[in-house]
Amino acid sequence: MDRPRHVGVLLTGLLLLTIGCSAPLGRPADDAPAAGFVVGDYAFVPRDQQALVMDVRDPHWPQVVAAWDAPGRVTRIVIAGSIAYVVHRPSADSWHTASGPPDGGLQIVEVSDPRRPRRLGSYRSADVAEDVAIGGDVAYVADWAGVSAVDVRRPAAAHEIARLPAGMGGLQIGAGRLVGVWGGCSVRGPCSGGFWLADVSDPRKPVEQGRTKSEGLPGYDVTVVGRHAYVAGFGVWVVDLADPARPAVVSALRLNGGVYHAEVEATASHLFVAADGLHVFDLARAPELVEVAHLPIENVSPIQMALRGGYLYLAANGGLYVVDVRDPQHPALVGSAAATPIAPPMPSPAPAGPEPSPMPRPTDTPSRTACDRFRDPPSRLAAAIHQPPSPDPPLTAAAGPRPLSYAAHTLYVDATVARLAANAGFDTVVQVFPWRDLNPEPGRYTWAAADDMARNAAGAGLNLVVRLDMPPDWARTATSAALPFDLAAYADFVSAVAERYRGRIPAYIIWNEPNLAAEWRRSGESSASHWYSAEGGVADPADYVGVLGVAFRRIRAADPAARVVSAGLAPTGEQSPRAQDDLIFLQGMLAASVDPCADVIGQHAYGYGQNPAAEQPSAGQPGLDRVRAWQDLLRVHGVDKPVWITELGYTVGPGLQPGVTLNQQAVYLAGAITRAQAEWPWVEMLTVWNLAYGRAPGDEAAGFSLVEADAGPRPAYWRVQQILARNSLAY
Repeated sequence: MDRPRHVGVLLTGLLLLTIGCSAPLGRPADDAPAAGFVVGDYAFVPRDQQALVMDVRDPHWPQVVAAWDAPGRVTRIVIAGSIAYVVHRPSADSWHTASGPPDGGLQIVEVSDPRRPRRLGSYRSADVAEDVAIGGDVAYVADWAGVSAVDVRRPAAAHEIARLPAGMGGLQIGAGRLVGVWGGCSVRGPCSGGFWLADVSDPRKPVEQGRTKSEGLPGYDVTVVGRHAYVAGFGVWVVDLADPARPAVVSALRLNGGVYHAEVEATASHLFVAADGLHVFDLARAPELVEVAHLPIENVSPIQMALRGGYLYLAANGGLYVVDVRDPQHPALVGSAAATPIAPPMPSPAPAGPEPSPMPRPTDTPSRTACDRFRDPPSRLAAAIHQPPSPDPPLTAAAGPRPLSYAAHTLYVDATVARLAANAGFDTVVQVFPWRDLNPEPGRYTWAAADDMARNAAGAGLNLVVRLDMPPDWARTATSAALPFDLAAYADFVSAVAERYRGRIPAYIIWNEPNLAAEWRRSGESSASHWYSAEGGVADPADYVGVLGVAFRRIRAADPAARVVSAGLAPTGEQSPRAQDDLIFLQGMLAASVDPCADVIGQHAYGYGQNPAAEQPSAGQPGLDRVRAWQDLLRVHGVDKPVWITELGYTVGPGLQPGVTLNQQAVYLAGAITRAQAEWPWVEMLTVWNLAYGRAPGDEAAGFSLVEADAGPRPAYWRVQQILARNSLAY
């Protein structure tokens, strides 16, 4: 048992097993490679009642390429040869309606071509199944009452050949020996865990060899290195295996935070424990545990972990996290893929998600006009900024015409938001990539959050349109300067984003509401007082057009297929140091020849609490009639460009706009969409502001959201879903 292997756990009777070897029935191989959920170029990831197949050839950019359904919630996937063994627990419904003990089972799937999985057979467990380990032609299936040895030579007729008593779990096979752990916490008593060994040289007659117990530290996962087993739970405890009949706990270390569940892997020199992030221990002085690194990873609930080629693959939260541990003392999170459910039939491969609507190609590069108000600064991108990861395969355009694209403006595209957007019927999400966050220091870029959002959008089959603004403090200029930011620095930022996401982001919006002083100089502040700021004044329309021209050329050079969208303007009739009437500002942009600087004209359209079917807009609070007024002005100036409404919404909270009731929000938003479909043929995309959860009560953005703080849909969400479903059926 010299080779480090990954095993699992029992959690209050809950077993998480793992790794095994391949050998004929009755002869477990001593040196066969341990099985796991990452094999070759693919990772097989548990996700609710599905198994997801991810291409991990580039560990920085895992991609979902297939999936299949399971009868219940998937708790473990182990690959042995070309076979996937999928352990599933009962679904929530069957758990409460089962006549006997709740059960689960084992699904056996051929994955010789991972993109085309094929179901071979199944096995029903005696109790709630939690994990599996593979030894030759025997699958050891752990459930809450014990461990079954299952003959899987004929998957369609898999059957039990032996049973280990209750209390067994966390299986690993080597040299004819089975090891495991268990753990639990009673309601009134202390937590405890145990470790055990069994002789399985004859799988039909397994015999326990020895066991030990650790008070206060449950065992949920284990790996073996040399003579020591390392068990993880609330902490890490070390078991000496020198005498198999008397395994002994020789040291223990409690983890900070008392994390309830953990996963563990190891090399010959280091131990890796995934709990509240990733803990790394040096094993040079084993059994003493010396922690040498801790990588925080927020809100991660680990399910499985595998170590391959210097990378740790952590299955958690329905997705995959990849950590570079080639230098164990400096682990780095380098990739992740949060996935939403996919529902393909077997044996056909699963699509990555619903197909997005087509994005028309951009116009040609503009001739030299007022777009060149500012000389294009030379690129100052450092050589250290690497080329982007390989892009996803191009998304196929939906069949048939669709005259209007529908988008949800988000505040962060996590897996929940992406799923909500796709389920509502949106084909696109609009998201800010804040300059201040992605480029916090000159020449230094942090891509983790942006990469995460791009993956989540793609995984849900959504186009991702990105807005680029919010300058960092280091790039801000004096209040008296014409531009509130260093133009050369902004140009470099735009280039860096467009180069990294070439082929993945179809369009970029350049800045936001430059007709408001607060937005022209905004770095992300959103307090109530911020919106009334007049500091520095609004943008000069010609200055904004100059910035747009610089961004246009940088994006066209980095990604010729990406479209450039002018900033949406705040609809207002106000004329003051803090705001300029949007029609007057648009007039200034047209006078400065904005036409060749953008592929699309961006516009914001708000109803200011009025029913779109019976508007009575005032000078200070224009309604949706502003959309036609813009089109009239564009036509007068000979501009024949599509218009994207990049914000439209109604708020249910007090704030800058009149509030409406939840029911009115639903009715008014539905009316606005219906009006766009019927009256605005020049509008190519309609964006609802917004789809975001987790905002504090009273937050300005929370009032406009289609969902509550806990992500529960508001009536407006369901109304939009109904309208978009009808629209998609019409084409």
